[in-house]
Amino acid sequence: MKNNLLSLIAVFSFFLAQNASAFVIENMAISQTEETIVFDGNPIGVWDYTVTGAGPEYEKGVLFIRKDKSDYVVEVNLGNGTLTGQDVQIEGSSVKFNIILEGTERVSVVLQVVGDAIVGKSYSNQGTYDIQGTRKIPRDN
Repeated sequence: MKNNLLSLIAVFSFFLAQNASAFVIENMAISQTEETIVFDGNPIGVWDYTVTGAGPEYEKGVLFIRKDKSDYVVEVNLGNGTLTGQDVQIEGSSVKFNIILEGTERVSVVLQVVGDAIVGKSYSNQGTYDIQGTRKIPRDN
């Protein structure tokens, strides 16, 4: 009788452990889903940004991303002037565009929006540089 009771407790414990793991995994999935719902990744807005390793005239600026009718517009304010993005592509939270520096230097920019932060890289003949930024004007919640 004692062995049967111990066997029953062991089997019950095994099933309880299996169900507890399923509960934890299920809750983790719900938590990840909730985070996905909260994160909208909308790139439209005004962004303060820094380009690590770039020359002082290009190191900091303000990025304006907006939609004009059916097209997206990107403007980069460098303090000494504004550059307009070309070949702008926005898909979800991803932003890609090109700018021309000093009339000849083509720079390709690839960014990813993560909440109220923006991260990515710029690519040119001068090298690859990391870009980080924050939303200057918080979005309305």
